[in-house]
Amino acid sequence: MVERTILLVEDNPDDAVLTRRALEKSQVPHALQVARDGLEALDYLFSFGVGDQRRGAAPALILLDLKLPKVDGLEVLRRLRADDAGVGETAVAGVEQHVDAHDRHGLRDHGLVAARGDDHERAVGAHR
Repeated sequence: MVERTILLVEDNPDDAVLTRRALEKSQVPHALQVARDGLEALDYLFSFGVGDQRRGAAPALILLDLKLPKVDGLEVLRRLRADDAGVGETAVAGVEQHVDAHDRHGLRDHGLVAARGDDHERAVGAHR
């Protein structure tokens, strides 16, 4: 059986550390893969370019920052949901400290609600 991962898409290293700690504390049984921007996330999910990191099944969960360099989180989400190869069925949680009306609307368009960035443990605990 292929072990499924959790993909954290986060450009802030401090937030990535907090999320990793919350996952460890919650004893979530999935390995964590971190992408530092939207382009890295797309590369991981769809094996577009040089990274070609993903092997096997799609992630069990994607924790997606909305304000990312290169490709923003809403565009990552749009491409994810448009996928026909199974990746689009992955559970996604939008994580952002300051969600504006544009982000909320974009998330609602995809049936999602944003979790506050400082509420990592609750967002992680909801996945278990």
